[in-house]
Amino acid sequence: MHSCQGWLALAQGYWAVSNQSKLRILSIAHPAVSRDIGRLRYHPFAEMNGLDVHLLAPARWVEYGRRMRADPADDPGVTMHIEPVLLAHLPGVKWYGHFYPRLHSIIGRVKPDVIHLWEEPWSVVALQAALLRKDAALVLEVDQNILKRLPPPFESIRRHVLKKTDLILSRSPEANDVVRARGFTGPIRPIGYGVDSTAFFPKARPREPRPVNSPLRLGYVGRLNWEKGIDDTLTALTLARSPVTFALMGEGPYAEQLRQRVQDLRLQYSFHNKGLKEITLVGQLSNIWDRKYESNGYTYSYIYDQSLVKENFYFPMAGRSFMIAVNVKM
Repeated sequence: MHSCQGWLALAQGYWAVSNQSKLRILSIAHPAVSRDIGRLRYHPFAEMNGLDVHLLAPARWVEYGRRMRADPADDPGVTMHIEPVLLAHLPGVKWYGHFYPRLHSIIGRVKPDVIHLWEEPWSVVALQAALLRKDAALVLEVDQNILKRLPPPFESIRRHVLKKTDLILSRSPEANDVVRARGFTGPIRPIGYGVDSTAFFPKARPREPRPVNSPLRLGYVGRLNWEKGIDDTLTALTLARSPVTFALMGEGPYAEQLRQRVQDLRLQYSFHNKGLKEITLVGQLSNIWDRKYESNGYTYSYIYDQSLVKENFYFPMAGRSFMIAVNVKM
C-alpha cells in the first residue's frame, strides 16, 4: 500500500499541540480521480482515530491522451470532494496549469490544520493552495530528481511554493537536492514508493524452467522518460547477435518517441561460402512512416545564482532512411 506515514507524522505533531478532538487534513491530489491509482493510500486512515481527512480530486481528468471521470466518492477513511478544474490540459503545459475554482470555499468549510499537496511544486494548483492556506501547515510531496530551470512562470511558482512549504516529503536523495537548490530550507522526510500488495505479489507456483534455446527476455515497468535510458536498450537490441525480446509497460512524455523507434525494420541473412566462416547481409529501414522525433541529446550544467542548473538538448532524428551492411567472418 502506498506510504502515508511521512505527512501523517507531521500531522500528529500539530495535533499534539492542538486542543481539537480531531486533526483536520485536506489532501489535494489529481491522481485521486482514480480509486486504483490515487486513493488506496488513504484507506488506512479509516482505522486511525483522531483524524478528519478530506481528499480533493478533479471530476474529470486528461493525461497522456486518456480521458478519465472520477470514481464514486465512497472511499473509506476520507471525505471525498470531487470538484471541477479549469485549464486541466493546455498545449505545452500539460496538467500543470490546472486549478480548482472552488478551492477557497472548500478551505473555508473544512478549516484544515494541514494541507497536503500530491502535486508538483511548480503547478498552478500548488500556488493556489499556498496562497489560500491561511494558518494551515503546507506539506508537499516531490518526485522531481533532475535539476533544470523551468520556463516562466513555473520557475517563479516553484520558488514561491517551496518558500511557503513547512515540510517536504521526498522520494529520493536526488529530489532532496533539487528542492534545496531551489531555496527550500525546511525539514525533509524521505518516503518511498509503495506497492499495492493486492495487485503485485509473488506467484504461488514455482517458475517453469525456460527452454535451452529460448530468447533472452527483458522487461521494463515504469515512467517513459528520455532520462530512463530506454533508447540505449533499444539500440543494444539492434546489435544483438542472439534473439532478444523486450517488453515495455508504462506511460509518459517519451511514449510517442519510443513508438517511432520501434518502426525501424531490420533484416538479416547469413550464408556460408568456401574459405569463409560466414557472410551476413544486413539491411535496415529506419523510420518507416517518416515521422519527426528526437531520441537522443545532451545535457549542459553550470552554476547560476549560486545554484546548479542543468539544461537538456535534443538531436532531431532523420526521416525515412536505410542502411546496408556486409559482415564477413574469415
